[in-house]
Amino acid sequence: MNFIAHECVQKHLTEQWMGGIDTTTSTWKILSSIIFFPLVSWLIDVDKQDGEDETPNDMGRKVTTSERFATFYCSPVLKFWLYLFAYSLFLCFFSYSLMVRWKPNSLTGPDGVTLLWVVAILLEDLYQMYMTKPKALSIFRFCTDLLSSFNAFAFIKVFAFLLYFAGFVVRVAVPHDDDDEYPLNFRWARMLLSIDICLFFIRGMELSFLNSHMGPKLTMIYKMIVDFLLFVGIIFISLVAYGVAVQALLYPLADPSWSLLRNILYMPYWQIYGELFLDDFDGPAAIRHEPLAIILLAAYLLFTNILLLNLLIAIFNNTYERVANEADSLWKFQRYLMVTTFKLKTIVPPPFNWVEIIVRIVLSVCCGDEVDDGQSSEMEMKKRRADEIIEAKRLEGRCMEIYAGRVRDSE
Repeated sequence: MNFIAHECVQKHLTEQWMGGIDTTTSTWKILSSIIFFPLVSWLIDVDKQDGEDETPNDMGRKVTTSERFATFYCSPVLKFWLYLFAYSLFLCFFSYSLMVRWKPNSLTGPDGVTLLWVVAILLEDLYQMYMTKPKALSIFRFCTDLLSSFNAFAFIKVFAFLLYFAGFVVRVAVPHDDDDEYPLNFRWARMLLSIDICLFFIRGMELSFLNSHMGPKLTMIYKMIVDFLLFVGIIFISLVAYGVAVQALLYPLADPSWSLLRNILYMPYWQIYGELFLDDFDGPAAIRHEPLAIILLAAYLLFTNILLLNLLIAIFNNTYERVANEADSLWKFQRYLMVTTFKLKTIVPPPFNWVEIIVRIVLSVCCGDEVDDGQSSEMEMKKRRADEIIEAKRLEGRCMEIYAGRVRDSE
């Protein structure tokens, strides 16, 4: 991680991120060229030395218009902005289709567009998994490597797809009464899809890792959530212990029912935030006046609101100070992962990426890119190592130039 956080590596990542475009090109020029593509010829400067050595014959040659357009539309930075616009539009369609009234036995236009979009995003993720994993691995080895690289955002992606398809099936495939305006399956489908759209919004936050301000903050939030989940167990034990005791004291004549489980958790949870329900303890509406319940309430609030919550704040403060020192390195590592991800993404974002993915897979199969035996796998590995050595030499040269410049400045 410290190696990736080095200035030279980050400079190389910036060059890879721009994909041949001059690294000094401002964001407004890129956005203007996306909105009105003829501006590429005037606003976008192409670095001819990116990805290949410049020969003497190329010294005086100007970049042609076709090369400028090809470099611009194949760059990861363009893929990022197109993917961001498309994903924002997808969230708008999904939100609209979820908030409007559903008609039995029919799907509206936004519903169909949302379904197509989700399938296209799933296809994009599967294609990236196919491209990043060696094709000669067995299924068992592939699954093992996949589980080893599983993180929080990967879990959110998988769970979001499962919830969407489950909600869609419940809405469409489950039988219901056509005369009912809001049948039971619609209610369950809305519940599933309401949770699902929250996960898709959180998934979009992954794009913020490329921002130097939001990236470290998201890293801190993730670390704090991990600490909070460990702390929830302590709060849950005290909450259940107090809830059972108060329920037994205030409602000794309660009949057996599932509502007992709700009553155990409902009142103690909201009392943490200041909703004390004092009328149920010692007010006119109290079913039974029990002085011990008041004493338990005072002890519970003292333990949770003063001791546990302040301890949680102290833990968060410690986590913030600990992560703040390494947040920059963590963010730069996340930036490296995002750059490599967008280098593999299709030029056309979902839901229009079907054709490009199919063409890439067909070309991969027809051109013999798939590994059939150990010899081809070894040749591919040797070629990859040779490319890495060449890239390392270029990186070493740039590092020497930076070091020499610093030495001259110090003199």
